[in-house]
Amino acid sequence: AAVRAAGYALELWRRRASRAATRRHTSIALVDALAPFYASDNSDAVSGPLVWSGLNVRLHDDRALGYLLFGGWGSVARGSIHGVVGESGSGKTTLLHVLGGTRSKLGSRGLIDGSVSGPTAARIKLVLQFPALLPHFTVAETLSFAIDAHAPFWYAYAERNLLLGALLDALALRRVADARIGDPAAVVHRGLSSGERKRLSLALGLIRAPHFLLADEPTTGLDALTAASVMSLLRTLADELNIGVLVTLHAPSRAVLNTLDTLTHLHRGYVVYSGSPAVVDLEGSLIALARASPDAAADLARATEVRRRTASDRLGA
Repeated sequence: AAVRAAGYALELWRRRASRAATRRHTSIALVDALAPFYASDNSDAVSGPLVWSGLNVRLHDDRALGYLLFGGWGSVARGSIHGVVGESGSGKTTLLHVLGGTRSKLGSRGLIDGSVSGPTAARIKLVLQFPALLPHFTVAETLSFAIDAHAPFWYAYAERNLLLGALLDALALRRVADARIGDPAAVVHRGLSSGERKRLSLALGLIRAPHFLLADEPTTGLDALTAASVMSLLRTLADELNIGVLVTLHAPSRAVLNTLDTLTHLHRGYVVYSGSPAVVDLEGSLIALARASPDAAADLARATEVRRRTASDRLGA
């Protein structure tokens, strides 16, 4: 029995090593395909971090209604991954929209103030959690159109096909390349799953060759292996192409947290922690905040789910 168990463990290790090598190969292929997009950049105009401080977002003038964000601060440097965690409604998505420039005001009496600064010529791309995609196009057609629209004029047809293939492989979309995107609200012919739609949206964001990529919960709804694979890809792109990545995360596993350089924890619009993800007890801090919250039952349930996912991830590692 011991011999069989050892043999099974060895085979499992070999399979994991093979999958890791495959993911590494597809990530490097995507790096090689995207590298020409950055070749003409003026290094001085796109260098430096994206920094925000004193960021306040309020829906109305009445302070009693509270803030979506209050005194938010942080930064993400080129070549690094910064994670933002927090319970639902903590302000993660609002922060990304403000930094991405898609939300400059909130109604007639809304308020956004504070400081956001970064390189003058840097391209900042926001990848939405629920992207708007054309339902009647296939995955390959959508990516091909985006590549034709945004690739440099000298980018040859063969190189465009290589980029298309690299995106399909790196984001595990090869299997659904010829499937129509569909409408998630439809009763029939719903098309892609939510995870596939998120990975397609991420691929479209990468085609824009951003210097700063802002991704709203790219791992939510994905299984542990796919979530770790997506974050590993972002880690490779940050390292090899010097992209600054800012991701919001909901109930991240330890494998996902290990890919981050820095971490910010938001709670009801406030920054309660900012620093290294290696030294923070994320699960414990979530539970402590949940117990101090008026909505303790719902918050504690979410914190318990974080602990369960992290424990299962460690057992499977």
